[in-house]
Amino acid sequence: MKIRSKIGILSVFLVALATGIFWLSPDTRLEKGMVIVTAVPSGIDLVNDDLGVDNRYIVGSQIIALRTDAGNDNTEPVLLSEDFHSARAPEVSYNGEKMVFSGQRENGDTWQIYAMDLKSFEVKQITDGKEHCTDPTWMPDGRIAFSKLTADKIAGPIHRLFACEPGGEGLIQLTYNPNSSIAASIFQDGRILVLDEQKYPEKGQRKLMAMRIDGTKSELFYENAGTKEITGKGSEAGEEVFFIEKEPENPNRSSLVSVKLGHPLSSYMNLSKHIPGAFNSVSPGQDGSLLVSYKKENDDAFGLYTFDLEKLALSEFKYNNPDYHFIEPVLVSERDVPLKLPEIVDVSKEKGRLLCLNTNLSNDSNGSETYEGRKTARVQVYGLEKMIGEVPVEEDGSFYIEIDADTPVRFQTVDSKGDVLRGPSSWIWVRPNEKRSCIGCHEDRELAPENKVPDALYAGMMKLPEGERTDAIIINGNTKEDEE
Repeated sequence: MKIRSKIGILSVFLVALATGIFWLSPDTRLEKGMVIVTAVPSGIDLVNDDLGVDNRYIVGSQIIALRTDAGNDNTEPVLLSEDFHSARAPEVSYNGEKMVFSGQRENGDTWQIYAMDLKSFEVKQITDGKEHCTDPTWMPDGRIAFSKLTADKIAGPIHRLFACEPGGEGLIQLTYNPNSSIAASIFQDGRILVLDEQKYPEKGQRKLMAMRIDGTKSELFYENAGTKEITGKGSEAGEEVFFIEKEPENPNRSSLVSVKLGHPLSSYMNLSKHIPGAFNSVSPGQDGSLLVSYKKENDDAFGLYTFDLEKLALSEFKYNNPDYHFIEPVLVSERDVPLKLPEIVDVSKEKGRLLCLNTNLSNDSNGSETYEGRKTARVQVYGLEKMIGEVPVEEDGSFYIEIDADTPVRFQTVDSKGDVLRGPSSWIWVRPNEKRSCIGCHEDRELAPENKVPDALYAGMMKLPEGERTDAIIINGNTKEDEE
């Protein structure tokens, strides 16, 4: 069997020679139950160092496979990224037979997305361009979603979410806000979960956002009310979503946390608050456990462990090496293919629609329908560079507008005197032909709205920036006056 060093960097190679530690080149099919991880030289500080834009490009990283059930002493790591200078972000397909990842062939090359057949180890390049690409994930329809570093003329360099066919054709953009969208994964209900951070006009807090695979219905999934920062991909297991949060005031401390799928904003749990040290990444393991990348307080590198969800404890030690961090573990196994939700985008259309049910309803004023006794009179709609238009609000606080598709907008509410009540909001967009709605301005996102037809539908949709109103809508043969 051919022997190669772990990393194609001279200093690391010399360390490997001195310690007798080597990766083995693949010559057989990977078995189900093996674990694929990213190996990073421990000289790279994963906690404090700047590893590139949004910490997605780790030069010198490699992808290996481990047979963890043989015990640490007998495990022979298999180097999968043999022909790459750097590689990371492995993701195994639903049938357990393929892997996608991000890599660069030579030092200084642009990072691109690649796919590997885990039977033959044949590698195929998926993306090919001047922009770095990272964090690929398999979509329910067989396509691949990934983040691409784009040069936005206003927001600067930001990662946007894209998708393409397995051969690289059919490239489409999914996110359009001035935010970086990285570390995507797919829920079993068919939605994309992505780590999102606003970059313009001011830097925002990292949040987990959920959307459909055509880029529609983007909405907040989870945000931390304090100062903790989400550091990587969220992983669904059972009825929960697991991810890692770090404490900016104590960067050497990071926690494994979870939220419930059904009510993520009110079910937060810190699962490792009693465990000193730092967690780096998490993914589903076998028998209801989790695979975690973890580093004890005095260790030099992150190792691979399992986490017992019943005992809330690190249970089985899997693999470590003081010369390398082991992060981004993923199990080689078959998984259920997520639901394929219907897609509504029609690229022949240039517009989309947004309905807000009540601009006076807000969780930042304890659900009150007024703000210090003042009701919303108008809503100002802003684009990246200027205000697009201003629309009146109906008596019940609703408004209904048509806006340009794939264009980021945010909102600000004003009272009858023109004084600002709330805003600006976070950025949203609508895809071509999309019809989306929101309950109100920073409303309780886990409550269903009142079951009534909003006045804005009867009044008619407002067109921006023209300011024209469509004909009043008749619902079930009735106008608003008939309903009253």
